[in-house]
Amino acid sequence: VTTSRWALLPLLVAPLGAILTLDLLLLISCTNKFLDGAWLPFFFALLLFALMSTWAKGSHLLRDAVRSELPPLQPFLAWLTAEPLHRASRTAVYPVTDLDSVPPALVVNLRQHRAIHEAVVIL
Repeated sequence: VTTSRWALLPLLVAPLGAILTLDLLLLISCTNKFLDGAWLPFFFALLLFALMSTWAKGSHLLRDAVRSELPPLQPFLAWLTAEPLHRASRTAVYPVTDLDSVPPALVVNLRQHRAIHEAVVIL
């Protein structure tokens, strides 16, 4: 199976089988220590995995929700040139991951201060 379906060379199958056999033997030899206290690091690893996967899923959901509310960049630029806004001196830099929409920090800045910097750089 490993040589035909996985397209592995026959020379790699023997070392792979030896390593997997050794790993299986080590796993079997350590199972009797599980109830003597090895369950504690396993439990913490499982808890940490649940915490990190929940955080990753939540951050993806939050990013998608924020992106769905952002206006597109080109109509925003047209509105920005037509709207008389107070211009603050200096330059503002907004790093973004999506160049087709307005950066969230810029939207919040406009809503709260009704002003924009003289020079705005969207990276």
